[in-house]
Amino acid sequence: MRIVFYNPQASVVIGTTLYNWLLGIFSYNKYLYLIKNKPIYQDNLIFFIDSNGTSLLPKWLGKIVHPKIELYFWLFINHISPFKVTILTSPKDISKNDILIGFSVNLLDNSKSDLSTLSKIKCIKLFHLTHFIQNTTLISENAKRIKVNYFFAENNLFKNSPYFRKYFNWYKKDVYTLPFAFRDQFKETAPFSSRKNKAMAIGTVVDVGTTESSNKFKHFTSFFKTTIIQPMRYSIYSERQKNKLYIDSYISELYENKQKTESKTQIERLSNAIFNATKATKRTYFSFSMTDIFNKYKMFVNGEEISNLPGIGFVEGMACGCAYIAQNDPMYTDIGLIPDKHYISYDGTMTGLINKIKQFQNNPMKLREISESGRYFIRHHFSKVFIANHFFEDLYHFSNSNVKPNTNQILKCSFTQHEV
Repeated sequence: MRIVFYNPQASVVIGTTLYNWLLGIFSYNKYLYLIKNKPIYQDNLIFFIDSNGTSLLPKWLGKIVHPKIELYFWLFINHISPFKVTILTSPKDISKNDILIGFSVNLLDNSKSDLSTLSKIKCIKLFHLTHFIQNTTLISENAKRIKVNYFFAENNLFKNSPYFRKYFNWYKKDVYTLPFAFRDQFKETAPFSSRKNKAMAIGTVVDVGTTESSNKFKHFTSFFKTTIIQPMRYSIYSERQKNKLYIDSYISELYENKQKTESKTQIERLSNAIFNATKATKRTYFSFSMTDIFNKYKMFVNGEEISNLPGIGFVEGMACGCAYIAQNDPMYTDIGLIPDKHYISYDGTMTGLINKIKQFQNNPMKLREISESGRYFIRHHFSKVFIANHFFEDLYHFSNSNVKPNTNQILKCSFTQHEV
């Protein structure tokens, strides 16, 4: 059995793409740690590259740079040695016992022919549901077409998300829970006693009704009857002056300038794409050190997506010893976090949030206890090395238990079996 990553150079959620690097666009690199902490039972990283392996826009421009060439640029940009990489280009290079790991952004092609290569591969296919609320039905249809065996995400969406169950109704098994990993720079740098006795709020807010790609969210808006992806963040952002005695808001809008949408030529489309990526998208959010900000406060909020996914900021703030305020929800409790032990629970309303902040402003000993308990849990269970090692161990044991892979067999998850 081998772990094979599918077109990592084409996905902005994995590492810094060539497109982002050329235009100077910030990349969060949420899942690059999986590649940099490869399975210990493999000598090399293994990548499968096909014609969709480009990050360059528009698509005709991407054809100028062959995907394999772009991969080498990607390795350089992300500080990965090309001498430790094996590149596969034919479906015949992958055996039925291999596990192919991809991301939902790899499934956004409207053309059936673009998925033909993936359809030919007979191995176990495991895809991450990154941003699955955009182009939901397209992702679902293409995942079904290429016969994805398992999904993984930061929450067991099959168990906990009615939205997922509706639009992925062909998928009848648990979604493997892979928690967020905090980056190395997030750590405690200031004593808890010296911090502001109030909460801060972090994250970006998106109103999909105002974006050029609003049509891609039509199923999201139809299901939830809103165009707001993170409703609590949006409420905090909208009422930041009203509640400034209790919450300092560092939330910013994803699109800080109006996007350019009108275009008549290829040159205009390219110009608009560059403007929307470099000038319209968030800049304020990355203009300060989040580690420094977390270490200035005793509490923080990082409102969840309405589609039942947490924000990555929750593990980063807790790793800094800042007490997290969130709902009592399976997205946290399934991975071992205990409400009012590892984090402060509230009812999901603005009134409930303000009341909780007031309560803990007057109970400093309990607040410190929760911050320390949460920091300990996060730092011991959600580091990059810990998560990568356990993830690959789960895949290894799963593969070894299947001499002839059984797509109905349960893929056991280490992260939902924590001892507290």
